[in-house]
Amino acid sequence: MRSYLRSTDLTMTTNTATMETESSSSSLESSAVNQGEEEGIGQSEEGEAVSKDRMRTRGSSLSSLSAWLTLRRKGAKDKQHSVDDSDRAVAVASRLSHGSESLTLPRRNRKDKAAFGSGGVSTPPLDRRYHSTVANSRPALPLLLLNNQGGNNKLMAAAALVADATAAVWHAFDFLDDHNNGQVSKSKLKVLTANLGTVLNCPNVENGLQDHKSTSHLSFDDYMFYLRKELFSVTSSCVMDSRDHNKYLALIEEVCWLVCHSKYLKRDGSMLPDQCVFKLFRVFCMLAEQIPNVSSEGLVSVLSSEEVEYVVKLFVLALGKEWDPKDFKQIAEVVPTFKFSVFLTLLENSYAKNVEVLGLVEATQEIFDMFIEDVIKKGFLSKKRQIFSSWRLNWYVLRPTSLTYFNDRSEKDKRGEIPIHGKCSVEPLSDSPGSRNNRFILICGDKCFELSATDHKTKLQWMTALQTAIDHYGHKESYQKLMATRRRNDRENVKSKKAEVEQGLVFQKDLLEKQRSELEAERLARVAAEAHAREQAALRERETQRLQEVEAARKELERLLEEEKRAKRDEEIVRNLQARLLREEWEKREELEKLQEEQRTLLTEERSKREGLEQQQQLNEKQLEEARKKLKDLEDEKARLDRHFKDAHDKMVVAERAKEVLEAKLRVREKSFIPLPIKSNLNRSLQNFGESPALYKSPSIKDAKC
Repeated sequence: MRSYLRSTDLTMTTNTATMETESSSSSLESSAVNQGEEEGIGQSEEGEAVSKDRMRTRGSSLSSLSAWLTLRRKGAKDKQHSVDDSDRAVAVASRLSHGSESLTLPRRNRKDKAAFGSGGVSTPPLDRRYHSTVANSRPALPLLLLNNQGGNNKLMAAAALVADATAAVWHAFDFLDDHNNGQVSKSKLKVLTANLGTVLNCPNVENGLQDHKSTSHLSFDDYMFYLRKELFSVTSSCVMDSRDHNKYLALIEEVCWLVCHSKYLKRDGSMLPDQCVFKLFRVFCMLAEQIPNVSSEGLVSVLSSEEVEYVVKLFVLALGKEWDPKDFKQIAEVVPTFKFSVFLTLLENSYAKNVEVLGLVEATQEIFDMFIEDVIKKGFLSKKRQIFSSWRLNWYVLRPTSLTYFNDRSEKDKRGEIPIHGKCSVEPLSDSPGSRNNRFILICGDKCFELSATDHKTKLQWMTALQTAIDHYGHKESYQKLMATRRRNDRENVKSKKAEVEQGLVFQKDLLEKQRSELEAERLARVAAEAHAREQAALRERETQRLQEVEAARKELERLLEEEKRAKRDEEIVRNLQARLLREEWEKREELEKLQEEQRTLLTEERSKREGLEQQQQLNEKQLEEARKKLKDLEDEKARLDRHFKDAHDKMVVAERAKEVLEAKLRVREKSFIPLPIKSNLNRSLQNFGESPALYKSPSIKDAKC
């Protein structure tokens, strides 16, 4: 009975998602066209055509995404549902931890199922708090109570999944942003949300998007808040370990790539294969950072120049080339942060030229294995067998949790796996006569594995890599994610230290300036004191002369008063003159502004005339091109007629020759009555000299013989 319910629910979920995706795609295209018509009233017809082409591109991407999801659902019909009843009960209980104590989910009746299959009725209405958790109205399930530690683990899992998937979701959001203003319509986001909910086993998660915010468009922050609340918080109940986390993250990135892949694959002069671009997209999403967007509101997903240098260096070394940091530093000085499109252009134009496609694929795969598959090291090692005491060469792949070995580097035939944990250790072995060189031993509990490298350098590299994997044991994040976080923290620490140094330099500069001002004030005070002392000494001398100077001073004051009166009169005259000059200057300025306006009008007319001349020139060039094309067609026709004439002439020549041959045959037939002796002589002559095959086949010769 339970398997029947699961198959029924899976079929209904598939039909629901298919119908909602098709309806959302059609509504998305219509709303996008309507929106483009409303906002493009003042634009030219060419701009409207470009906008409609972009909208059709978005619609085709979403249609391809819907087709891909339909194929995934068809393949999933023969498999068991990934989330069982107990996990779903845990999810419901986690959502109810802040609300009511129990929840009974109504079973869909036959009428609803029939209407749902025909596409006329949607799912029965449920509370929006639970619609992202309940999968197509399942029967009532027992609820499991979660302790605080389990709830915290799920919150941490949800936060980790949100942090890792933010970059991929941003690329899909940015692709759907037609006007580059950081806002996307809810109809487009509804299709994207439905597809994300389908791959994450959370159907109908898009139903509450229309009621989220009162606007018709959402920013990236608002959309991520909705996904964090309605989708990732439910998915985290199914994420039990890193494998589940990586699986869900890969599905999210694949869905987002199907939305935005046309933007990065249909580029001019692209050199990397499509699969390599997708792998680089996943690596970019893993290492990307979210920074404020300068051109518009919201965030933008970029890679810092230091992180790009690290990835490009690995790519160049994987191609077998030498890494030159000088060229990249010149680029990093101009571009401090890289978007994914700029990152691809840098790889293709600077480092992927004149490289075979197979080399690009292998280099990209090596980077993908390192960052996404969390591979620490790969290479050939010889392992000593425990039973026969012989050595066997295998291809080893080291991850933080295991050391896997294969027959060859294709990694198809797995020979075995050695688990790596915190109790493991690696120790070197000294070289001895009669044994292999460059040996070391890996101790994992009660088992010991003796390994041998090709040279001493490779031995040290493998021992360091194994010790790194052992030291990483116990971390919840992947090794490469942890290294990326450390590199990001180091960059932030360097920036903070640089800011502190700059702040200290500013503080020291202010302190020196303050000390300099204090010393200057002391010097001025000392000079003032010395001047005051000199003044006091001279004061007594001036007192004796003061009485004599009073009379002269009075006369001087009278003279100065008269001069001041004259100066005031002169000042009044100058003020009036300046006012007159200002008025004249203002009038000239108005005239200049009028002249400037006339010149601007003339420039506008000249520009319109030039545009008309350019259009006429383009029309003439088009007519000239058509005339050239017609001339070329006439020349081709003339050549064809010449060939026909030559063929006809050859046929006439052949016919003339055939006519001459026929006339000769007729003449021979008329003279075919030859006496018997002459006939025997003719036969002997033909036997002596040999007859030609063409002559023997001629009817006239045959008749002559007869």
